[in-house]
Amino acid sequence: MNTSNATFFAAGLGAGTFKDNEKNESVDYANLIVLQDKENQIIESDNINVGQELAKVPLETSENNSLAKQLATSGLIPGTVTVQVKQLIKKGIMTIKIVGFTPKSSKAV
Repeated sequence: MNTSNATFFAAGLGAGTFKDNEKNESVDYANLIVLQDKENQIIESDNINVGQELAKVPLETSENNSLAKQLATSGLIPGTVTVQVKQLIKKGIMTIKIVGFTPKSSKAV
């Protein structure tokens, strides 16, 4: 597992459980909505990137979304958050997942 720190401006957080009553299954989900910290002003013939970008970054959902609950009650959102991310490579595509965060004045969770 390749884990590193990243700092994001967290605009919001969404988490919950999808329930499929027909199959009697449920799946937890959690995402941090992050906003790019600077505005882009690139207008070129082969690349246009203007404004701030939003991204939805998945969070670890083990233990009934405990990470999302801790982050939601931390008082850090909205605001700048330092998180621990795990890089995942599946079928040649790299993605990241948030697996922890650093509270304002204590050690990593």
